[in-house]
Amino acid sequence: MLASICEALGATKYLSGPSGRNYLDENVFKTKGIGVDYHSFVAPEYSQGNGEFAGGLSIIDLLAHCGADSKKILFRSTPEIRAC
Repeated sequence: MLASICEALGATKYLSGPSGRNYLDENVFKTKGIGVDYHSFVAPEYSQGNGEFAGGLSIIDLLAHCGADSKKILFRSTPEIRAC
């Protein structure tokens, strides 16, 4: 279904999360002339108040803790935990 949607929209590339490797049939995309790439996003750590960082939460957690600094945190190049 994903490959058909991409084809209908004229896509030449489909970007999947890393777990897509476990279920996507890349040959279906290939027959439609659509390449498949996988991203490997690593969420940055940020101050959540106190205690150990809890990763894997939604963007809402970052916004609630860091507000206007959220964009800066998402695009910084160093991985260490910093206060907002």
